[in-house]
Amino acid sequence: MKRKSASIILTSLLIGCFPIAVSAAEAPVLEVESHLLGSAYTNGKSTLKYHLNTGVSYGEDSQCIFTLSLPDGSSVDDSKIDCSSASVSLTNGDGYYPEEYTFQAVELNGEWKNGQFIYRLDQGDLELNLDLYPLEDKDSGREWSCLGGDGHGNYHFNLTVSGIVYDGAEVESQSFPVDISIFGYNYTSDAQKLYGEEGSPTIQPVFSSLKEKTNTSPEVKDEPVWTWVGDGEKPILCDALADDFYISWPENIDASSLTNSDVTITLSNNNGETLALSADKDFYIQSEGSETQIALTFQNWAFTPVYTSMTIDVDGTAKASETYDIGSVYVYEAQQGGGGQTVDGTVTAYSFYGFANLESWEQILGTPAYLLKTEKDGAEYYYAEDADSNGYLTQAPEEALTFDAVEERNPQLIGNTVYITTRTDLKEIEKTVDGENIVFTQAYPGWDFPLPLGSLLSPNACDESLEAAPGYVIPWGTENWITNEKWAWQKGIEEGWTGIEVTPYEGKYEWKVAKGASQQFSAETDSLTWEIIGDIDEGTSVTQEGLLTVAEDESHPSFAVTVTDPDGNLGTVTIKVTNPE
Repeated sequence: MKRKSASIILTSLLIGCFPIAVSAAEAPVLEVESHLLGSAYTNGKSTLKYHLNTGVSYGEDSQCIFTLSLPDGSSVDDSKIDCSSASVSLTNGDGYYPEEYTFQAVELNGEWKNGQFIYRLDQGDLELNLDLYPLEDKDSGREWSCLGGDGHGNYHFNLTVSGIVYDGAEVESQSFPVDISIFGYNYTSDAQKLYGEEGSPTIQPVFSSLKEKTNTSPEVKDEPVWTWVGDGEKPILCDALADDFYISWPENIDASSLTNSDVTITLSNNNGETLALSADKDFYIQSEGSETQIALTFQNWAFTPVYTSMTIDVDGTAKASETYDIGSVYVYEAQQGGGGQTVDGTVTAYSFYGFANLESWEQILGTPAYLLKTEKDGAEYYYAEDADSNGYLTQAPEEALTFDAVEERNPQLIGNTVYITTRTDLKEIEKTVDGENIVFTQAYPGWDFPLPLGSLLSPNACDESLEAAPGYVIPWGTENWITNEKWAWQKGIEEGWTGIEVTPYEGKYEWKVAKGASQQFSAETDSLTWEIIGDIDEGTSVTQEGLLTVAEDESHPSFAVTVTDPDGNLGTVTIKVTNPE
């Protein structure tokens, strides 16, 4: 796999130049050129773990240039620029909610020189709000997720500068972007499971007349009549199904000569962002006489931007235009916190993006519950009751009696995030079966928990009153929220950003090392610096040649070994500490 270096991306990404004309004639024009890019390495984990002493940082070239210019072309007098009431704020955008984050770089501290001001971000300026829920262990709480943003840890934020005054005239507020990349976890194998070795299947156009497809024909008078044929209430561009658009032309129009080049399809959103689709790649047309079929085969994979409308323009021997409300991104969930080395009371956070009316955890979660299980004669049984409340044993979990666990698991919805507590202190509960007192153990649902509790967090467990926000689609009928989640690791689209490759490793950058044992690690790069990140006991160490030694009495179940080259590129392997065989 080809690796991308953090240093290359930090210095090469030009986010954009955004000129704005202000309404007051005497006020200067503000132009913002944004090169703001932050990054953080997950040390091989699926989220950025704060207890591994990592955070989002910004390179030397990460900056934003504010430039004031006067409409008449005269020079700006720096002494007339007043920023005493100016501020920068985190504002609305796609793939995040401002209240999820704390933003510190609110002031314009510094000097203007020749009408220019350099604005920067430092580590800690833009962070997740961690004060929303009581934490009970270091693996709890919200953390930057490698599966947030556009599907592989890319977050696209909008900042807004306002309150700048020049010679008594206030300059109009201006928005500008900042990108943050959270990287270091490889989902290539998962993407292959979801989409196959060659990525997602290509959507093929299916041409037929509207009459053949729908058994209907619209009444046409003086204007062209548009008919959309597809699944759902509106065109959905994130699924693997084609959407067909038919134009029924008036009798005096012959559309036979129309080709793909006569059609322009543009996606747009509420922030003014647009995307022009490609003819002979994203859509195809068939046009004969009084009917034109436009087969839209485009499949939108990215989570941002969220396009809310689509305009189809036909400009050839026949002319027509139509705009549709569309769905371009699935409502999705990113696990932001929890997991790791689970201990009792771990609070796991699941953040949701794309709902219009999420107001309670009951809408998004099945009711937390547990079963009672026991072992008898080497087999596993569950506690069940008949219609008369008489207890009996069953090996079928769907027959088992479920017990309410709302109080113990304490689900809460705060903002757009559901928090639920994992319990590992399983209680023993005695029940009577056929006159015999049997001790059962609580069984909580997990990833592989048998029915009926396996779908605690899935679209199928949701309240059907939930609605999607503009541009989003709820993936009803699916078992989980990861629809299109790992798209970035599909072959042919983009491989995960993983930095320096450390060997040996297995799976998702993990390697097991027994207590009291040593392991030699290597990387195909010169002048490396090796170090351990995370909590360890005395006696666990790594040399500058990459030789790791784990103390015989190491009490921590995991930590990370990282390597850095002179350019600042990073590599890692997560160490899972095991007992000697």
